[in-house]
Amino acid sequence: MSAIGRQHNQIDTGTREKAAEILNIIDYDLCGRMPTPTHIGETYFLTFIDEASCHVSISLLKPKDGALTTFQEYQARAEKAALKEIQSAPTGGGGEYMSKEIEKYLTDSGIQHIVSPAYTPTENARAERKS
Repeated sequence: MSAIGRQHNQIDTGTREKAAEILNIIDYDLCGRMPTPTHIGETYFLTFIDEASCHVSISLLKPKDGALTTFQEYQARAEKAALKEIQSAPTGGGGEYMSKEIEKYLTDSGIQHIVSPAYTPTENARAERKS
């Protein structure tokens, strides 16, 4: 048996900062394109997970490029309910969150955007497991 066949991936050691309060860290992830759309044509969904409370919110999307608008809607609801602001939003590095429009919005809103390397789902594990 070759050495390559016995290699395995390193498990994430949990070195990322943990959320102390609600809305400190909101993990989110885009999933889709689903083969069967909903009755009104949605084929993608976004999951939002508050790390402190583990509260999960799911939003359905028709086009994939509706992710920013969906995030803004979630942000408005969550901040109003909690009377706090979102501090940080880790995402996977797959590219769907890398637009200049999203980066500008997060920067202007004072939200720290943490992007994990592409193809490393363990870095954004909580959101990846929900998707």
